[in-house]
Amino acid sequence: MVVNYHYIRERFNFPYNGIVGINPTQFSDQLDKLSKIGEFISQADLITLIDKNENIDSVKIMITFDDGLREQYDYAFPILVRKGIPAVFFINTVNYVENEVSDVHKIHLLRSYVSASDILKATKNYFQISENRDLLSEEDSRVASNHYRYDTESNAKLKYFLNFKLDIKTASSLVDNLFELYNSSISEDINSLYFNNDIILKLDRYGLLGCHCHRHLPVAKLKANEIYEEFSKPQNFASELGIKQFRSISYPYGSKESLSREIFDAVSANGYIFGFSMERAVNVSLKHNPLSLARFACNDVPGGANPMFANQQELVLLPIRSWF
Repeated sequence: MVVNYHYIRERFNFPYNGIVGINPTQFSDQLDKLSKIGEFISQADLITLIDKNENIDSVKIMITFDDGLREQYDYAFPILVRKGIPAVFFINTVNYVENEVSDVHKIHLLRSYVSASDILKATKNYFQISENRDLLSEEDSRVASNHYRYDTESNAKLKYFLNFKLDIKTASSLVDNLFELYNSSISEDINSLYFNNDIILKLDRYGLLGCHCHRHLPVAKLKANEIYEEFSKPQNFASELGIKQFRSISYPYGSKESLSREIFDAVSANGYIFGFSMERAVNVSLKHNPLSLARFACNDVPGGANPMFANQQELVLLPIRSWF
């Protein structure tokens, strides 16, 4: 079982719920609950299991964090160290190579300080869409609600439209336009959003570092050469910084639509051993495609907002991963 986290901070005092997560106390309590269900393992442990090419015969738990957010190091890392629990922190290397804030985090900030209805209205204006017309079809709206199950309907539609319905260049231009339009409303310090190099070096020494691609994009929407670079550039970054080559990958967004066989080929060619989607399921076998392992959001497990199971007995009744 793999459990994923994003934001962790003392308070989430925003006008709107664009940035949501857990506080350190909730995180600590959730780890205690999970410890009663299975054994925590590191990425080195998982690689050993993959090398053995055997089925998993007991409940193993891996804790992961996406996006390389500084607050993960400030709040989650000390708790993990105190409890002796390993984890993997997945970073986007573009944040360091180009000193760039990912569009996904610009969107989170926008949705925290500006209402979803205002952003949707501004988006329609940008594309000259009638105010009475919906951005998504009924089917896309259903998919959006399922994928972003912990968001409001407006937020789910907005996120799905930006992440999956627009080509990457158009989406980036829209986000830049919105960010400029509402920049005066945002009070968050974006310059301290991510890990710095010292933190990356430390996490690497502990064996806790993973890759979240070069950029935070739905990789399946890229051209073949661009797909390859999403996995080769992080390895180049690792060499230049003097850290170990990445062996684990967490795919941005993690939906089935954001993945493909071509992606797995590029991942394998660049030396990665295992990878995580966001298929909410259990991993019983590591024999078949360990580059497409399933993973739960922290809200899906005991201690979360909407747990899918309460104990080990219920966990084993959940769906087994089936994507790819």
